[in-house]
Amino acid sequence: MARPDKVYASFRGIVGASAISGVFGAGAGAVDLAMVRRDANGLLVVATQGTAEGVIWTPEGKASTAVANYYDAAIGSKMTVFMIAQFTDIEGDAGLTDGAVLWSTAGGDVVFAAPGTGTVQKVGFVCVNDTGVDSRLVINVPLAD
Repeated sequence: MARPDKVYASFRGIVGASAISGVFGAGAGAVDLAMVRRDANGLLVVATQGTAEGVIWTPEGKASTAVANYYDAAIGSKMTVFMIAQFTDIEGDAGLTDGAVLWSTAGGDVVFAAPGTGTVQKVGFVCVNDTGVDSRLVINVPLAD
């Protein structure tokens, strides 16, 4: 998956006491996005179902996929947290097909159907862009209570 194309709302955050691994997005088995939230100290941690405050693109700041932690955000690293953004180059990403709706779930991941139990939080959708060819992942993370 490519970096976000259009970003409408974002903030910079610092990863807390545990590294954050990408859990969805990026085709061919690679995963480069993770839902996150702030902990009690204001640091970034993995979001659980219904607690997402944004999404991070884990390869941010890395130049080569050969880096061992390319799909991880290291402890103490500064990351851009996207609350409202569009991601391009999603073709081939598992589940990210036109019309898909994303819901937050445990471990910073997403599911493609509203969870039947627990706090339900819709965090994005996939649509065809204005060229009619390429699809885009649109993230719009609402803040939960």
